[in-house]
Amino acid sequence: MAEKQVQSRYAPDLMAGQVALVTGSGSGMGRATALEMASCGARLALFARREEPLRETAEMIRAMGAKPSSCRATLATRRASSRQC
Repeated sequence: MAEKQVQSRYAPDLMAGQVALVTGSGSGMGRATALEMASCGARLALFARREEPLRETAEMIRAMGAKPSSCRATLATRRASSRQC
């Protein structure tokens, strides 16, 4: 899936040294949030239900020079969210 590159309005180091957990990062607002946070220097932990879109997001972030962690999981229930990644 080709993503349109958008220039961030935020400083590139705004989130430097911060860790962000982004749920739903495989598509839509979750993906957009992950990409924006990566462009601001955050270290990312990505979560999504579907493996392929999650992998695509992680690859986009790696292309930006970051090293995200990713885990296919659902956080919809307490039991599901206790899964080890």
